[in-house]
Amino acid sequence: LNAQTNGVKNYEFINKDAGEVEDEWLNELLIVDPARSGLSSDLCKRIKQVSPKRFVYISCNYKSMIRDVEIIGVDLEKATVSQYNLFPKTVHFEVVVSSK
Repeated sequence: LNAQTNGVKNYEFINKDAGEVEDEWLNELLIVDPARSGLSSDLCKRIKQVSPKRFVYISCNYKSMIRDVEIIGVDLEKATVSQYNLFPKTVHFEVVVSSK
């Protein structure tokens, strides 16, 4: 609905477990927002193998995010890393890592 409202036509939403998505859908832009436990090591290895042109990782647990992006091979020194306080008055925050 959001894409239609904004006139975006070059998209396709895939509602599958990330491990079931075909490689061709992973190689351009891949955005993941896993549970606090992070991605499975098998999926991290697959993402590394496919090597998407752009990769965005959204996480509410920076420890699992760091573990996963290291397996995937994201260079955090070259990536854009942002922190968002979406949960005021708590110790929780969202971290977004974007590599190009």
